[in-house]
Amino acid sequence: MAQTVALGLQAFAIAGGFETGGFATLGGTANTTPDKGKEYDKFQTIKLMGFARVWASADLPTIWGKFESTKHPDVHCTLIMKNMETWACQNGAELNVGFYFDDTLIKEWTSLKFHPGDIRAQASTAERGITPLACQPVCGSLMEQIKDWDKAEAITMMTKKSTKAVAKKNCAFCTPPSMYAKLREMVTGFCALLWALFGELSPIYKGVLLICSTLMSLFCASQQHKYNGLLSKEITWAILEDCRSFFSADNLADNVIFDRMVFPTSWLHHIEDKIYHGDSLGR
Repeated sequence: MAQTVALGLQAFAIAGGFETGGFATLGGTANTTPDKGKEYDKFQTIKLMGFARVWASADLPTIWGKFESTKHPDVHCTLIMKNMETWACQNGAELNVGFYFDDTLIKEWTSLKFHPGDIRAQASTAERGITPLACQPVCGSLMEQIKDWDKAEAITMMTKKSTKAVAKKNCAFCTPPSMYAKLREMVTGFCALLWALFGELSPIYKGVLLICSTLMSLFCASQQHKYNGLLSKEITWAILEDCRSFFSADNLADNVIFDRMVFPTSWLHHIEDKIYHGDSLGR
């Protein structure tokens, strides 16, 4: 297996996978600045390229190169939000930016921990990793409370003392939406997030974009009462499960064999018809 990977990486480099530029350090030389962020090695770069479905590191969204330039989660969050707003402007979508990505979530994303470790979605970890639940707007008071929890958790990590701040994640935004308007708002935000991180060629982005476009259709809006209650939660769970399956394919370096790479796939197109007609998904 090691020889196969080595041959695959060698062929991949010859084909220009790491030699096309576009990033200061991604898959290349080390970042030596004192305030540097996460450095991505060649295997991690292949992982990102697989999720983005691109063949060269220069074709990855530029946000990953920017992540390497700083280690501060608040800066990472600002970069993500700006990209999401760009997507909304380009697609004429209404984006509610009232959601809040806490420091733990940002650190998971920049560390490429896109799923909690299980190929199937679990309720206990539904709010971790790449999840649609993170794209639900929260009220101002809750946002301030979450920020306080983040500060308390940072202090906890420095002092190595146990506090209740570590168990802060059982919040209101972890509950799936149960109304059509809230569901569409969440899916739109999640679509923008996936584009911001993985770009327009990513299969998971395309899958969620299909669901987003379906929910925004006049036909769905005319029967929005069907999406209130259980169906909204079923759709949320279906997207979450697809994300868990998609991002569990983290051995992408093993699949680089000369000129062939097996990319992960989204299966959300299989439920588009049921969502369009407001039928139960049976989840």
